[in-house]
Amino acid sequence: AGSPLLRPEVIGAVLVVLAVFTLLSLLSGSRGDVTAGWVGLLRGLFGEGVWGIPLVMGILGLWLIIRAIERMPNMSWQRPAGLGVLFLALVTAFALRLAPDVRYTAALAGAGGGQFGAVAADLLQTTIGSWGAWAAVTFLTMLGLVLLADRFLLDAWFTLTELSRERSRVQPGAP
Repeated sequence: AGSPLLRPEVIGAVLVVLAVFTLLSLLSGSRGDVTAGWVGLLRGLFGEGVWGIPLVMGILGLWLIIRAIERMPNMSWQRPAGLGVLFLALVTAFALRLAPDVRYTAALAGAGGGQFGAVAADLLQTTIGSWGAWAAVTFLTMLGLVLLADRFLLDAWFTLTELSRERSRVQPGAP
């Protein structure tokens, strides 16, 4: 058997505690060396997306805990993945909206999409151009929403088509 520290519920609990610590560090007006260093690291990596870090870590941590404790192997992985994809698309968009020559300066100041967003935006722009980069970010956003919604979108579609069929049966001559 593996290390008890690598069990999913332990990793999940660490992520939840780290999410709470990060959120409190972001909200605190005064920061010590540890919290200032942590927030500085996250701002450097993700820029304005730093506020999404506690949300992503907390939800992923809770998902791991619930899945491990409740022994729910069929618990959907799509929702945490969708949240992660949405976060990465958002950070990339924060960097992509800046001119390429100021992206890294903004990232060093903790703005834009940080280092991650700047690298992703530059990679997309150099490989597929500006329009292609925005199309890729749009696609990632839609993919993230679909993964986050899980079966909700599909169920809503079937419900709406069934309601439309019933309505056309009841009112055959109605426009």
